[in-house]
Amino acid sequence: MSDITPYEVTEDGRLDASLRAQSSLSHKATRKLISTGKVLVNGAPQSRWEFPVRPGDLISVDMLARNPKKDEAFGATVLFQDDAIAVLSKPAGLLSAPAPSSDEPSALVAVNRLCRGPRRPRVVHRLDKDTSGLLVFARTIPATRVLQDALQHHQVRRLYRCVVRGEVQGEGGYISSGLVRDAGRGRRGSYKGSRRHHPLGPPPSTREVEGKWALTRYRVVARSPHATALEVELFTGRTHQIRIHLMELGHPILGEYVYAPCRTLAPRLALHAAALRFKHPFSGEELLFEAPWPADLRGLKPLPSRWLSAKVRGKGAHT
Repeated sequence: MSDITPYEVTEDGRLDASLRAQSSLSHKATRKLISTGKVLVNGAPQSRWEFPVRPGDLISVDMLARNPKKDEAFGATVLFQDDAIAVLSKPAGLLSAPAPSSDEPSALVAVNRLCRGPRRPRVVHRLDKDTSGLLVFARTIPATRVLQDALQHHQVRRLYRCVVRGEVQGEGGYISSGLVRDAGRGRRGSYKGSRRHHPLGPPPSTREVEGKWALTRYRVVARSPHATALEVELFTGRTHQIRIHLMELGHPILGEYVYAPCRTLAPRLALHAAALRFKHPFSGEELLFEAPWPADLRGLKPLPSRWLSAKVRGKGAHT
């Protein structure tokens, strides 16, 4: 089994069927290889037999890869943990934390299952249920306070990647506004007249606005006549901030179904929390964590090659 050479998929199908067609493995052996995390799709382990593969996907086998069942819960994976913090990569569809009076799975429950030792992780920040990507949890009360303070003072860099409808003009800019719970039709949005567009450069200063002031920076990294790939950075962390600001810019995220139902097909909201950079709450060491563009969104265009070739990166900004 270790002699299986990497190959490129030539037609749509299931991962198990594709792998069997390229090897002499039995049905049972193929599924065991996949379920134990030895099969990689575009460099990312995939443990679902029925995972859909598309032309151009690169399939490889790593017999030394860890079994994801030992590092995964509800599809979430811990990238790093120590006595102070835990960094988790969560899939779309998973809550960041349990809703009141609900037993629905969440990233908090997952990280509690996966972290070793008596120090239980605590919520520091959240992602929308429909957004995939990175979350950091604190494992002590002092670490929680330090990280939440760092977030409040914009000392945690949160980089998102997304694909939006239409061709975004220019290189990028800042969007600022006052966000309110009901900007019309019972939906969140910017208070009337509060939204501003700023050119790239130093971040604009906080303004007094109705609602909660929110600031988003976006950069164009690839475009086509029908869609644009953006890298987006949050300077505030308001509910649905990126989704609202990009919709109000006239370029809703593909797969958006709340603020601007999108005619362009996408398997789900094309928004991914791709990188976190912050200082360790106790040692002060600068840490960088990256999660690759998810496999279920790789059929969208345009996608920069570096999004597709990115690998999971962990502790240490020098890596």
